[in-house]
Amino acid sequence: MGAAHIDALRPVLERARSLGFLGPMSIDAQLAHAAGFVEVITREPCATIVDLGSGGGMPALAVAMDLPDTEMALVERGTRRAGFLGRAVETLGLENRVEVVHGEAQIVARHPRWAGWADVVTARSFGPPLVTAECGCRFLRPGGRMIVSEPPPERSDPGARWPLTELAPTGLVPEARDLLVAGTFQTLRLAGPIDERIPRRRY
Repeated sequence: MGAAHIDALRPVLERARSLGFLGPMSIDAQLAHAAGFVEVITREPCATIVDLGSGGGMPALAVAMDLPDTEMALVERGTRRAGFLGRAVETLGLENRVEVVHGEAQIVARHPRWAGWADVVTARSFGPPLVTAECGCRFLRPGGRMIVSEPPPERSDPGARWPLTELAPTGLVPEARDLLVAGTFQTLRLAGPIDERIPRRRY
């Protein structure tokens, strides 16, 4: 991310932190982590992105600024966080291609506006792996990717976190697991049909 973008984004993130919407990781570390998402996203063409549980705006706002040719939907169920995100989008001049969607991800995903809309779904600290998969899969077009920030490899077993049998109703199949300086990222591909019961209404 260029210096001008960082200078514009930093006060927005500092405001998010003051409101309790960002975790304890330093802002510089959070920007580096968002750059990891961008690295994985840009390995394939991508025009549309859904970010699950956008909260204080990371990685979504950084991704949006780094990828100016993409449209994004920031899905957030919290009223205060959604309001903050809406103001942040306007402050950063992203309103022409970034929309904040206030609602439960598993409900928004079934809306005709968003079902099958995304080339990529991103998730950071959204929920347990299978809940994240269920909430995100229906946003994806066939062949689309879900990219999830993961715990460090010494603390996670991909086979246990993303069991094929339990993932089957989502249509998602685990693919690459990238161990980057900025973090660990699991990519899943929408390779099959989604069970009509998915996503479930409540978790």
